[in-house]
Amino acid sequence: MWKGYARAAVGVVAITVVLCLFSWLWVFGSDSPYLSYNSIDYQTQVLSNGDLKVRERLDYRLRSRTDDDGDTKPWRQLYWQCTLDSAKLTGISDVSVTDVTDGVTYRQTNPVDASDSERQAIWDDEYANTWYIADGTAENSYATTYRYDNDGMGGSDSGASKTVELGWNIPTTVERDSLVFDVEMTLHGVSAAYDDVSTFQWEPISTKNEVPARKVTGTVSFPEGADGNTTWTWLHTDNGASAVSHASDGSLRFTLDNLKSNEYVNVVAASDVSLTPSVQRKSSGAYLGTLKDRETKLERKARGSKRIHAILMVLSWLLAIAGGVLLCAETIRRLLRAENRARCHGDVIYWRDKLPVDVSEAAWLNEVLERDSKKSDSAGNTLAALALVLAKKGMIAIYPGPHGFYDGVDLLHMDAAELSRIIGSDRKTLKKASTTSTLVILPKAFDAKTLADAGLHDPEARLLDLLIAVSERVGSRVFDLRQMRKACTKWKHGTELLQDCETARKAGIERLGVTQDGFSLYGVSAVLTVVLGVCVWLFNAWQGYAVAGYCIAIPLLLVGLFVLMAGPRQVLTDKGREYAGKCLGLKRYMLDFSDFRDRDASDLALWDWYLIYATAFGISDRLAREMAKAYPQLEDRQWLDEHGSGTLWYWTYALGSGNSFSDTSSVSAGGWSSGFSAFSGFSDFGSQISSGFSDISSTISSAGSDGSGGFDGGDGGSGGGSSGGR
Repeated sequence: MWKGYARAAVGVVAITVVLCLFSWLWVFGSDSPYLSYNSIDYQTQVLSNGDLKVRERLDYRLRSRTDDDGDTKPWRQLYWQCTLDSAKLTGISDVSVTDVTDGVTYRQTNPVDASDSERQAIWDDEYANTWYIADGTAENSYATTYRYDNDGMGGSDSGASKTVELGWNIPTTVERDSLVFDVEMTLHGVSAAYDDVSTFQWEPISTKNEVPARKVTGTVSFPEGADGNTTWTWLHTDNGASAVSHASDGSLRFTLDNLKSNEYVNVVAASDVSLTPSVQRKSSGAYLGTLKDRETKLERKARGSKRIHAILMVLSWLLAIAGGVLLCAETIRRLLRAENRARCHGDVIYWRDKLPVDVSEAAWLNEVLERDSKKSDSAGNTLAALALVLAKKGMIAIYPGPHGFYDGVDLLHMDAAELSRIIGSDRKTLKKASTTSTLVILPKAFDAKTLADAGLHDPEARLLDLLIAVSERVGSRVFDLRQMRKACTKWKHGTELLQDCETARKAGIERLGVTQDGFSLYGVSAVLTVVLGVCVWLFNAWQGYAVAGYCIAIPLLLVGLFVLMAGPRQVLTDKGREYAGKCLGLKRYMLDFSDFRDRDASDLALWDWYLIYATAFGISDRLAREMAKAYPQLEDRQWLDEHGSGTLWYWTYALGSGNSFSDTSSVSAGGWSSGFSAFSGFSDFGSQISSGFSDISSTISSAGSDGSGGFDGGDGGSGGGSSGGR
């Protein structure tokens, strides 16, 4: 059980890590396009005439990209676009562009179409390390150079607007983790003067911007003489992770984290009119009170909505945590209940006789009790045990080694003791004896009356049908497990016969009524726990709280998935617990066999069945050691031939006793070390059969397949900045 828990824990952690990784990429990967900013920093100075002197430090990240044909498409242009408007921004001048990364100051040139293949051929020689400012839209490849003196928006152009693109031509670049530029400019006509204050609304990043930024910072400073009593500023943004502070000189500082595409940033500012006496656009009347009232209402509304949303989110977290704790507790309680019903209770009472269930049913009960064993091992052990039952009932015979050992030998009449001496007399032959086993289909298997008298259980009869079919496919009633495995490759009829054997086994178990479905005891609760975890994460990710979703969802996923993977698939009924107790008692008796001093002749008579059950339980090697410790005479060739010849357990000891490679005079008191240390490659007979049938089961089954800080006050303002790259 504990090994199963450990495997389940490792599997659950691995699955959860993979799910978190993919979900993280799904949520945050969408904000990692080909072009993004590591950071943006604005240093903005309000001039005495109300214009803005802006210095931007832009740290780009350029990822490799391809065109429609799958060819690499390098980067050659980066740009910002803004809107000129007679009421917000009348012109741009004093532009300079510096490549901080490479230490190059760019020179101005005329606008150039970066998609022109002829220009691309001479790009780095003719156009790289230059900047331009175009009077037109980004789609206009014939845009003309913007000139502030001629192309500005004068007062007579009321209501008119135009787009201006400021761009810089970089050397041909495929990919860069960091490329830093300093861009400086003066924005004209952004302020309006009233009788009491001058005010402006500047929008460095608009909702049209498609390029996300990991971090955005900025400072807006006022002319000399400003302080907190003569300046008023507000930050508008729909970015939730923003922070705002005000310095003693009245300047505004703001920080935003993870600015997404289409999120905006704008600053509303006012200062005493005496600080900016040269503002050209003037309006009569006082405006500060109106501005404060408007911003207060916008802030109150935004803060109120944000507060309600925050309260609802906190309540959803508390409900999810409370519901998750209750559901996890119930799921664990159900798991413990299922575990309790999957085990035997009380002291183990040794059982020394044959079990009241057949071998396949005993193997099933052992599988329920010992969930740590691999399914393939359990299937192989069951088939091997059924084969030994057929040998016990005289339907087949099993001999060590490949079938080539027995060419010219009449296995129907050859004495086992004489055969073991022949095999053990040659070192090479002896080593090969441990590599496989040879099966012989005996005449009794074809006699209807004998079959009826043998009282074969359905799984035994189905396995006999499979072995007979294999003998027909091989063309001989004598074949080894290697031949059988080869014959079964890509043999669909064999799959059907093997399935018949498994179907008969399951039918017998169902009729016996010893187990019931364990998943029904905890499955619904565990599935609900996982579903709750997934729903909590999806909801929080949708709301923009992916990390909070992880914190709540991961424990739910861990508990739910662990219970689904670790919980017992079958539990014992009251009748099953009685039979399972006897199986466990027999298993413990076989494992402790050498400790008993009250053994009698009945134990010897049951040795064949002990080997069969030990093979079904996967402990035949342990039983062999215990029996060798309890009976030192197993190393005595004469005793072994007299008492074991013709038994199933004979071959486990015959090739390690009384032969030229063992020294029976130096046998230890336990009787094991001398008899088997000379044959380290020789496994016990039961384990050998189990290994072979496990491989065969896997091969036949494979043949059955065909192989295939600010607040949201509304965007707007001078500039309306958006950026991109070509």
